[in-house]
Amino acid sequence: MIYFKTKNITSINSEIIEKSIRKAALKRSIHLDFKSTANHYGENKLFLGYESNEALYISRLRFLFERILPKVIIRYDKLTGFAEYKIRLSLFSSILFMYLLH
Repeated sequence: MIYFKTKNITSINSEIIEKSIRKAALKRSIHLDFKSTANHYGENKLFLGYESNEALYISRLRFLFERILPKVIIRYDKLTGFAEYKIRLSLFSSILFMYLLH
């Protein structure tokens, strides 16, 4: 996938970032490109997360009226200790964006 923003985090401890993300995210076993992030009411969570061996992926939970907006996925690399994140669009949003550019 094409990441359009990469940012290094130097001002905050990476352990604090990891704990905060894990506390605020619902864990899923399906990659976020194929998982709907809508309709998760009443769970006091802000993100939907997927963890692989190399990285942790999160996407913001969306309400029904926000489904028309593109889904953004943020990747935290485990190898860098959560000190860097990359932002990209989901697979469907990327395909739609490329179609509209054409």
